Amino acid sequence: MKGGSRDKWFLSKWLWCMAGVILYYLVAYAFVAVFCLAVQVSVSFDIRVIEYQDLLSPVSECTLIDTVKVMILPVISSMAAVSVQLVAALVTSAFMGFLFMAVLYISSAYYCTPFLTGNFSMLARSSIFRADGIDVMQAVLISTGIMILSLAAGIWIFRRQDIMERK
Repeated sequence: MKGGSRDKWFLSKWLWCMAGVILYYLVAYAFVAVFCLAVQVSVSFDIRVIEYQDLLSPVSECTLIDTVKVMILPVISSMAAVSVQLVAALVTSAFMGFLFMAVLYISSAYYCTPFLTGNFSMLARSSIFRADGIDVMQAVLISTGIMILSLAAGIWIFRRQDIMERK
């Protein structure tokens, strides 16, 4: 390996994946901002209550902190998902890693539980918008724990794996 160390190589791969997720969201947020400016819609961090929202949400006002949480939580949960997918692909194959994450996200659409991390990306499942929703700080802690465990597991597996034998 040209990198000299398996640990450094896997860490750089993991960091590359994390940078890709962050860049994806930055581009998406920038696109929304440019679109709003182009059609002359005011851009603000206020979450406004609209008529139908009263039926769906017990929350009448959101603070700036809530808005920041709502914007950052999908990024962190996506980073955790990519970490898991990277390890799953390392153990099996890229397709199986993708399939595992697809099943996890599809399951998240039907079951509201903190064990299915896809729920962290759905604003409608957040405690900001639902009284019985998933707590944002709990979701951040779980996602961060998943990232750390995935990184440690990936390094451990990659140290012991014969990469020349893989097809």
